[in-house]
Amino acid sequence: MQRRALAAYQTVAAVGIGAWWIYWFASGSNTHGTACALRYENGFPVADLTLAGVLAGSALDLARGRQRAWILGPLAAGMAFSLATLDTSHNLVTGGFAHSALRKVVFAAVNGSVGALTLVWLHRNGTSLGDRPSLPPWMGEPLARGTALFLPLAVLASIRGDGCGGALAVPMLTVGLLIVGLGRAVIAGRGPVWALVTAGAALHATLVAVLQIVLR
Repeated sequence: MQRRALAAYQTVAAVGIGAWWIYWFASGSNTHGTACALRYENGFPVADLTLAGVLAGSALDLARGRQRAWILGPLAAGMAFSLATLDTSHNLVTGGFAHSALRKVVFAAVNGSVGALTLVWLHRNGTSLGDRPSLPPWMGEPLARGTALFLPLAVLASIRGDGCGGALAVPMLTVGLLIVGLGRAVIAGRGPVWALVTAGAALHATLVAVLQIVLR
């Protein structure tokens, strides 16, 4: 995939995320539906809009060939993986794919693929942006080991979602396992790019978990 094509795809994903949340609030969808569905969905705006901003920044850096895309790209990829994991597991548990299936499949596919394609492009063509930037010491193994702390937060979010069954618990625990798995990969020596992917996934999932706890 060419650099500008990837930048365009990241831009489309960022605009799509922003458009969804504009629709969500403008249409009043944030006040209609079951309590559990609203608690789940209303936990995402801050995390998703942060993802949209990082994606937009990565797209701009890619389009201009800036070295900073080495940082924003993996961060955006990790956040996109978190979103795709949360939404897919939630829809599987609640049977959400039976309703508005095409939209939900497209959302999950775009979020997962924009992260995967970003990492594939950086792996194959990232040298065109310059050398990988060096990261501060804490962005390596210490951060990776610290991501295990997300699991207690995921469990707390699940407990606070009592009465919602697996609708909140399964997505939070699933993304917790994803983050711990990414952290183990970093510890195993996967390098700074994967440390940034792990940081992105942890950031997005933590913002979601905190809001879901607060909204109880």
